[in-house]
Amino acid sequence: MEMISISNVQREKKSMYNKSLLGDKLGKFPAPLLMNTVHFAMQAVLSKVITGFWHQRFQPTVMMSWRDYSLKVVPTALTTAMDVNLSNASLVFISVTFATMCKSASPIFLLFFAFAFRLESPSVKLLGIILVISVGILLTVAKETEFEFWGFVFVMLAAVMSGFRWTMTQILLQV
Repeated sequence: MEMISISNVQREKKSMYNKSLLGDKLGKFPAPLLMNTVHFAMQAVLSKVITGFWHQRFQPTVMMSWRDYSLKVVPTALTTAMDVNLSNASLVFISVTFATMCKSASPIFLLFFAFAFRLESPSVKLLGIILVISVGILLTVAKETEFEFWGFVFVMLAAVMSGFRWTMTQILLQV
């Protein structure tokens, strides 16, 4: 449980950093996609350096075909990029608090995609959980005083992408 709270604190700090960097109406940093591209490129370079340095520890145990790669890895990468970019774009229009509340809808979409890809079987219990989460989120965001339509659309699309991304990650790990 301690690990989850640390992760949430780190995510909140990152969101505050992104909000301060992007500012309102993209006033401070006009290229959020460039910012994310640089972050992802740095991650790619560092992971390549780490795997190159310890190549004997990171030998692939399962060889992946190009078909599997294009059907599993590429969609996971694209939805990750869309999740991060849409989340950052939403921060231009809405507060970090409102974005965090809306992003908590991700488990709902995760379950819907898990049902769609037959990773999980629908049950009354799971549908009840989805209903409780939905009502909780609705009650949380219902009285938002500074509602901005495009910010809400972007953050909800990011929540959808997050659900799809984690479903694709599960499919990828089941290779």
